[in-house]
Amino acid sequence: VTVPKQQAGKVTLTVKYLRGTPIRTPLTMEAWIDRVEGRKTFVSGELRNGDVVTATATGIFISVDHQIVKQ
Repeated sequence: VTVPKQQAGKVTLTVKYLRGTPIRTPLTMEAWIDRVEGRKTFVSGELRNGDVVTATATGIFISVDHQIVKQ
């Protein structure tokens, strides 16, 4: 997740493995922003093998203004 002129640092990332995920097989990864609260961005995602969800993930990312951090 990036914000214009800012970068996001990961605060938490949780992955739930629901089923075995095959290797050497085309998989689909999809992620979306659930909500933004100030500098926090809450993100969710899925890993799918066809129509089967094999893993889900949630994360919280914090926007960091590196110009302020350098001061």
